[in-house]
Amino acid sequence: IFTGITPALIVKDPDLIKDILIKDFSKFSNRGFP
Repeated sequence: IFTGITPALIVKDPDLIKDILIKDFSKFSNRGFP
């Protein structure tokens, strides 16, 4: 999925969302989050 010309990822699995936002947050903290 693209937002304009920027690729975006949609995650629907609640456990995966939890892992991304809590455990792996330091890897994504400098990225935009809508």
